[in-house]
Amino acid sequence: MREKNTRIKNIDLLKGILIILVIIGHVIQGALSESIWRTLIYSFHMPLFIGITGYLLNINTISELNLYDLFKKYFLRIILPWIIAFISYYIISCILGTNLFSIAKFKNSIIYPFYHLWFIPGFLSWILLTWLFKKLFTNYNIILILGLLISITFIILYKYSSIYTQIPFLNRIFSILIYTFRPYFYIFFLIGISYRNKTIKKLRLIEIITPFIFLGLVVYLFFYDSVILSILNFFLLNLSILNLCLKLALTDSLFESKSIQWLGINSLGIYLWHVLPILISKYLVGTQSLIKFYLITIILEVLFIILYKILVKVNFFKKYIFGM
Repeated sequence: MREKNTRIKNIDLLKGILIILVIIGHVIQGALSESIWRTLIYSFHMPLFIGITGYLLNINTISELNLYDLFKKYFLRIILPWIIAFISYYIISCILGTNLFSIAKFKNSIIYPFYHLWFIPGFLSWILLTWLFKKLFTNYNIILILGLLISITFIILYKYSSIYTQIPFLNRIFSILIYTFRPYFYIFFLIGISYRNKTIKKLRLIEIITPFIFLGLVVYLFFYDSVILSILNFFLLNLSILNLCLKLALTDSLFESKSIQWLGINSLGIYLWHVLPILISKYLVGTQSLIKFYLITIILEVLFIILYKILVKVNFFKKYIFGM
């Protein structure tokens, strides 16, 4: 029992650290091509979060469900909070003047979710795909190979969009798939699942060193871009980081922090709503003075966490807004 509880604490700690990185990545202004710090954060934080999410999934349990029960399992916990969030963000963006209300734009916001809200459709698509593959194949290695092929195919389509952009029908389909469902992340979800039944061995020195080598390559590619090398590094970096972090977590090799663990436990609700303080800050002070913007945003994010801690004690908010 101690080992199980320890593992949960370590996983919550990782999720908490990643939520902090998500917030920092969203607060930092400028395009990825202009910020080495955003580039470093974005190079691994979502694949790692997705891999950890996969680890938490009991594939044997979901494979026994029918499609209706699968939908029912995730409706209150994930789908409904996401629906409330995307409607709220659309209304708020209209109020703040960053969007104009129209039925067409509202429909489009469902197909192309606001900013960070793609994660839930992506997560649900990975669940559905894994459920389907598990129904078709008993050998998980086959599922891993299919997942890798899907991820490779879509990262190539993402990087070489000229392959399909000249054909309107294909452009529409691939744009939705790539923006909304992010299939190129799928392999990390599957790798995370595979660690549930994996015998965790002691970390070797090479497993500790390699993620930092690939992070160094991210820095190199920031200044000297190479699409082919960036695709290769996308997989090597994130598979090595996922391996390192899960092994550290599952061997009780991480530090303990109740505050960061709390962020991990509440990661869904914080992920859904942490962008709201950023939008308000942009509305109040703009981004002309970044010092002022960052100061106000930090204050608003702290107030958001305080408010969250209060609201999460109310059953309605806890269940329907934050998905707890």
